[in-house]
Amino acid sequence: MPEPSKSYLYLLGGIRLGLNLYLAQVLRVIGWFLLASYRSLASLDS
Repeated sequence: MPEPSKSYLYLLGGIRLGLNLYLAQVLRVIGWFLLASYRSLASLDS
């Protein structure tokens, strides 16, 4: 019965790949938001 385990591994790999892409997008948005808020705070200080 090698087929079910192979398809399961493919499914698991696809889920991990999707999660990695999703996390990369989320981290990029969070980083951009932090950078924008930091810039606005710096402009308020000066």
